[in-house]
Amino acid sequence: MGTQLILIRHGEAAGANFPGSDADRPLTEVGQRQAQAVAANLTRLNLKLSRLFASPLRRAQQTAEALKEAGLAEGVEVCEALLPEKGVGALVAFVATLGEGVFALVGHEPLLSETVETLCFGAPHGTLALGKGSLCVLEKDEGNWRLVALLPSRWLF
Repeated sequence: MGTQLILIRHGEAAGANFPGSDADRPLTEVGQRQAQAVAANLTRLNLKLSRLFASPLRRAQQTAEALKEAGLAEGVEVCEALLPEKGVGALVAFVATLGEGVFALVGHEPLLSETVETLCFGAPHGTLALGKGSLCVLEKDEGNWRLVALLPSRWLF
């Protein structure tokens, strides 16, 4: 079967003027539509996730919830390694614990793009960037990760 990894950046969130903490910033209406568009596009692929992980931050949880509501996963699992401050090493180590299957990770930039670059090219280079509501797909083949698709939000939305 192999392993597929779908890395999804959360949709657009409330800005810095949000009265609560950064962790509590919700998706805007645009962000909610972006999350629904990601879910709809993945659903068209008749995809069923083995597991769905999201950062504990509200905006990532809301984005992941759209995938769950679309029937792509049974539930959303909180993954501390997806917190931006945990760093690439923690997320790469987490990914290494996953077996075969199709896994989605909903998180934040620059952590997601740095993780893609590390898995595929050995180190972050700063050349990849995932916009809000965008996703990329990686496949592991014979122990090596490769980038299969990079879909910006404007192509999904």
